Amino acid sequence: PPPPPKTIKFASVPAHLRNNWENYYLEMLMIAGIVVYFLNFFTGKSKNQRIANAWFTAHKSLLDSNFALVGDDGSKDVDEIETHLQKESENIFTLWCSGRTCCEGMLVELRLLKRQDLVSVIANAIKSGTQKDQVKIQVNMNSEDMDSFVFCLANKKTAARLSKEMADITTFCPERRSAIPDKHGISANTASNYSIMSEIPEVTVAMLDSKLSAVLSKYADGIDSIHFSDQ
Repeated sequence: PPPPPKTIKFASVPAHLRNNWENYYLEMLMIAGIVVYFLNFFTGKSKNQRIANAWFTAHKSLLDSNFALVGDDGSKDVDEIETHLQKESENIFTLWCSGRTCCEGMLVELRLLKRQDLVSVIANAIKSGTQKDQVKIQVNMNSEDMDSFVFCLANKKTAARLSKEMADITTFCPERRSAIPDKHGISANTASNYSIMSEIPEVTVAMLDSKLSAVLSKYADGIDSIHFSDQ
């Protein structure tokens, strides 16, 4: 006779494991956090790239009119340059310009917020957005065609830091003076934000001409410091 059919036995699942999602809250939170982190990474990365491209597009004509070569990275021929901005990281972009009389070159560095970093985004939000995107412009002059002096104009908080960190300022112009509206040609509201450190008093008047004074008055909150040095 055929053997009797075997009966299937179902293991009894403990009650605390039956559709009890409360036991997996930690895992779900971790997965949700990872998803949010990567979404923020790609979103912030794309936004920084758009900001950098928009900045270059807005200033390309100005750069082309002042420099013969815009976007040279030193490793390619001029005809082979495809992208002018060099991407150093997800939030730092650089641009090198050359070909101007009495000027060896100019390095523009876009230091954008770390929008790709969720921790930095949250920290900046907690601080009420105190950190801002920055543009750092470094112009290397031809030393044979320039006078020898040290001059720095910076907002008061930055001036206090630079007077301790920059050896040329500490050595040649350690005294910080407040900008004088009538004497330096800038508005009273703007003058109260800045300190001046100058090796030669006459240099201050020469540097703060009508063009620079107009820019300072128009963008009082946008200019952190201007540092000119022969060191």
